Amino acid sequence: MFSFNKAWHCACREAGLAGKIPHDFRQTAVRNTLRARIPEPVAMQVWGHRTRSIFDRYDIVADSDLREAAEPLNRLFRGQTITVSITDEESVPIGPAVTH
Repeated sequence: MFSFNKAWHCACREAGLAGKIPHDFRQTAVRNTLRARIPEPVAMQVWGHRTRSIFDRYDIVADSDLREAAEPLNRLFRGQTITVSITDEESVPIGPAVTH
């Protein structure tokens, strides 16, 4: 009799991915779909998520996603300074608007 679990564990071990479960790959698939700029409603249908809440469980925001999202703002504000008014008589430049 065929055992999916045994075949899965064997395949993962041979691929150097021991300990992975199918949902690990489903999460990666959702992230890759969104990074490819596939619209979310389409991605939900492709991966069989009927509700937004289920889809959101797989759409995990990584640190690299946050850095990527911040980069256009960094380019926009790079080299600009802002001035903060501390009192009515005094203003202080505080340097670059966005720092790394």
